[in-house]
Amino acid sequence: MTRFDLNPFRDWLRTRGRFLTHRSVFVEELADILLKAGFPIYRLTTGIPILHPSIRAETALWVEGVGGDVHFHGTGSDLEEIYRRSPLYQVYEFGKFVHVPVTPEKVDGEFGILEDIRADGATDYMAVPIQFSDASYKAITMATRSPEGFTQAMIESAHEIADELAPVLELQTTQRLAKTLLDVYVGHQTGERVLKGEIKRGEGEVLRAAVWFSDLRGFTDLSNRLDGTELLDVLNTYFDVVTRSVEEHGGEVLKFIGDAVLAIFPFHPIPEECDASDRALAAACMAFKELNAVNEQRDVDARDRIETGIGLHMGDVFYGNVGSSGRLDFTVIGPAVNLASRIQALCRDLDQTILVSEQLASKSQKFQLSEKGCFSFKGFNDQHRVFAAA
Repeated sequence: MTRFDLNPFRDWLRTRGRFLTHRSVFVEELADILLKAGFPIYRLTTGIPILHPSIRAETALWVEGVGGDVHFHGTGSDLEEIYRRSPLYQVYEFGKFVHVPVTPEKVDGEFGILEDIRADGATDYMAVPIQFSDASYKAITMATRSPEGFTQAMIESAHEIADELAPVLELQTTQRLAKTLLDVYVGHQTGERVLKGEIKRGEGEVLRAAVWFSDLRGFTDLSNRLDGTELLDVLNTYFDVVTRSVEEHGGEVLKFIGDAVLAIFPFHPIPEECDASDRALAAACMAFKELNAVNEQRDVDARDRIETGIGLHMGDVFYGNVGSSGRLDFTVIGPAVNLASRIQALCRDLDQTILVSEQLASKSQKFQLSEKGCFSFKGFNDQHRVFAAA
């Protein structure tokens, strides 16, 4: 039985391979090493389930003549059957090795992936489990167009490759897990700062930013009338719209406070003050329009409409760690945040959706704003002029 020389693979994995953080580059170079070792592959993947509220797994895919790429596989009841018909279900859930020839014609009950690779001219497919130290299973898959398919020697070598890939892929996965969880729970920009070591209490910086504060109108009434599932659906729909609107305009949601949202649109050079104010206003207008569209789709009466009030202000904030010695929160604090909150609370009294401070309104170059008057706010000595988006 022919044995494959895996020493070049081991040398690459021990030196350059383990330092590759881009999974598409990693899988491209891995495929090149395996081709040179004699594996007649045209398709190679490494698959890793990840902790994410809307993503089940992440797959690095290499296809001959195309190159490497990264694909994300979502969750949901409509995708569950597809997942269960995948060989990766057998690998991830049970640690099984899957080896199936790709027949010229479709076979009843076959794995869903076989139909796709049959169109590529594939003749054989295998999915090899990779076990991590927590006893969970990940996978490496290979497909070939060779008329002979995968030989026994190739299969045995594939198992060796999987075993030796395990510690490197586990290290990469752990690093991505930390980044993914921070992105999900504290936001991308904040998460990057935490990963870079900004974790000491009081550590941070003073920056200028457009500050967004919004809340869900009539939340107390909704929470008293709707059951838990219905209320969560309303909240999640609202948060989806607001977060998408903020992020698409270069801002970052820092936290959800009950039914309220705190976000910032930071800037540094003075010329960017205009850009930051207009991005914040554009995000607010987008959220307003999308919530109206959502309400039309939900076809509900006035009491159950999802509506919000948004307050925008511009000023200096402290952006960093606050909290106890063992429990920190990376957030923004300062008078600018407080005023944005006070302006937002005024939306209900003035029956407005978007209200902005004079500081932010004066920097806007793209929006028509109408003055609503001068108002006193709790905690502030001076009165403040407030404007509404036309």
